[in-house]
Amino acid sequence: MGYLRLLFYFLGAYFVGAIPTGWIVARFKGIKNIRKFGSGTIGATNVARSLGIGYFFLVFFVDAFKAFGYLWLIHQVSPHCECLLVYALALLLGNTRSVFLKFSGGKGVATSVGILAALSPAMLVLVFFVWVVAYFVTRTVGMASVFALLALPLFAVTLQADVVMTMFFSALSLWCVYLHRNNIKAYVAE
Repeated sequence: MGYLRLLFYFLGAYFVGAIPTGWIVARFKGIKNIRKFGSGTIGATNVARSLGIGYFFLVFFVDAFKAFGYLWLIHQVSPHCECLLVYALALLLGNTRSVFLKFSGGKGVATSVGILAALSPAMLVLVFFVWVVAYFVTRTVGMASVFALLALPLFAVTLQADVVMTMFFSALSLWCVYLHRNNIKAYVAE
């Protein structure tokens, strides 16, 4: 595969991830800048705080589908492409550091779900189970997401992923947990 095509796919992944779904939905519903409310992000949870739970599902599924759809499409076009993990990281980077919002964005949870759905559905099921248990214990979406994301490297090892895949899921986990650092501080302070 030529370097130009790799660059094109990489940039495509970044820009698809960077489409600010939550910001667009909130703007459409009359909120000029959703980042001025709640957690200050454009993620599904923050949108739901202002617009209601139905908008959580809309933003979450659109962001997850963007990631899943892009990786699925690349796999169809280039079935032997060994760069899917790089494109997955570009999707995540776009979602969390959108060029359209001066390099701010969401916390990457919905995008991570889409990535998992495309790369390892079995891991997605395990992570969802951890999320549900953690939500019932902590009663917060952010902390449930942190615990679920922290489990990613463990599940990668458990499912006998190769070293590269395990490193990828570890990086994804650490990045998303870092973006949830304020949730962690608030929860510990309670």
